[in-house]
Amino acid sequence: MKASKLIIALLVFSTFTDLVGPWLGLNVLNASELNPSVFQSFNLKHGITIKLPKHWRILESQLMKQIDTNTEVLTGVGQGNNDIVIAANYEDGSTEGAAATARVSVRTSQTKTQTDVVAMS
Repeated sequence: MKASKLIIALLVFSTFTDLVGPWLGLNVLNASELNPSVFQSFNLKHGITIKLPKHWRILESQLMKQIDTNTEVLTGVGQGNNDIVIAANYEDGSTEGAAATARVSVRTSQTKTQTDVVAMS
């Protein structure tokens, strides 16, 4: 059976079991239980939602404060109005430090434009 036909058959079966299963006493796993995601969803303040891989390490608030401190030292731009909502690192063991990072920050007021930042480099 081709994969596309199999997927359609599973969708039809899933819909059927969702509708009729409870009446017949069937307890059938749905697609998300059969194929769990490798991502975890985070509902954050300011109405922000982000999905990050489950194996990434979420940074503690003290470390996020240190990121703000380092940014201010390196750029000369005050970070007092920067709210790091979430930060995460992927560490693959082959590099020193993080191999990849993700960070969501919210500014409560604008301090520098993109043009200003480019001019700093």
